[in-house]
Amino acid sequence: MRPAMLDGLVEVHACLRFDEEEALVAAHDERLSGTRSTYDLVTWRRARSDALLAPVAAAARGQVLLPDRVPTEERRAFLLPHEDVASARAVITALTHLAGVETECTGPLPPVSFVPAPPI
Repeated sequence: MRPAMLDGLVEVHACLRFDEEEALVAAHDERLSGTRSTYDLVTWRRARSDALLAPVAAAARGQVLLPDRVPTEERRAFLLPHEDVASARAVITALTHLAGVETECTGPLPPVSFVPAPPI
């Protein structure tokens, strides 16, 4: 995105941390039920995060994956209009009430994850 296209937009970070034991059991159960063909915790985490963060993604102008620190952590940056930050934060923090997931929401931040890298 060109910097001018970022006017009025901010970045919000969502971090979902899944309970490792519950995540392993869920990924294994999905494999056994035929929902998934592999027993892959990262694939399970990504799909689960897609579902949980869908309302934020729908309001966002863009999203990028941020580096995870452990296999049970999903970190994303969302590009949002400033006026949508409060509702995005509410969605993300409401996820804390789900069993097996802790959330962290940071922002609004400058939209640095969405500024294109300069040409080499």
